[in-house]
Amino acid sequence: MENKICLINQAAGLGDIILCQKIANHIVDLGYKVIWPVVDQYNYISEYIQNPNVTFCSVNDNFIEKEIYLKNGTEFIQTDDFLYLPLNNADRIINSKSMLYAKYDYCQLTPDNWQNHFEIKRNYSREEKLLNHFNIIPGEKYNVLNKTFATPPDTITNTSIHPKNDYRTINMELLGWDRIFDWMGILEGAEEIHTVDTSLTLILTKLNVKNVHIYERTNGIGADYSKPNPDYIHKSLFCDDWKYYTSLTKNGFGF
Repeated sequence: MENKICLINQAAGLGDIILCQKIANHIVDLGYKVIWPVVDQYNYISEYIQNPNVTFCSVNDNFIEKEIYLKNGTEFIQTDDFLYLPLNNADRIINSKSMLYAKYDYCQLTPDNWQNHFEIKRNYSREEKLLNHFNIIPGEKYNVLNKTFATPPDTITNTSIHPKNDYRTINMELLGWDRIFDWMGILEGAEEIHTVDTSLTLILTKLNVKNVHIYERTNGIGADYSKPNPDYIHKSLFCDDWKYYTSLTKNGFGF
């Protein structure tokens, strides 16, 4: 049947939205056009992630079956020409080893090679503007440091992340005129990247950069980041060669 519509409920969590592009592609392959409402903080996403069969819109727009969406329920709905996927509630619907894996388990898919199922359209003029803003010299060795996570304006800061070298550190804080995707040029040139496990982790995976250090999603008070955790639960989603400083493992907390 033509004109089948899938409505995806995953409006926030930029990392979740990026990770779930493989799910969207699978739904498109089944013959659906995907409608994907996002919070206004991410209303620019269609400029960077483009798929002719996936339409990003604002949660405030009048989109098809919005009354179902607003209920924010856990019910899977499928008719001859409509499919509703409450990915944001997947971990409430199905038992899984983490919230990220739950989204794929819910759809009976695997997240393997998720990063190969979409492309990022880069805005090189915006990337260049950021490089110039920080006066980055070609060949310069520098760190990129990101301490914050969660969707603005409700961000949280891990105050205990400190690179252990003498390179200049560029603090990754949104400046009001930039977007996280515009940092890709700076990220690719960094000697080391230190970041809380957030949407940036997904972008770094897509960029296939090395020498990345990932830290737990806490305020970091009293944290000891002297020893990386080799059994981090999401390691297989990102990169085996990165260093992960988090107590979340495949068997729960503690290592």
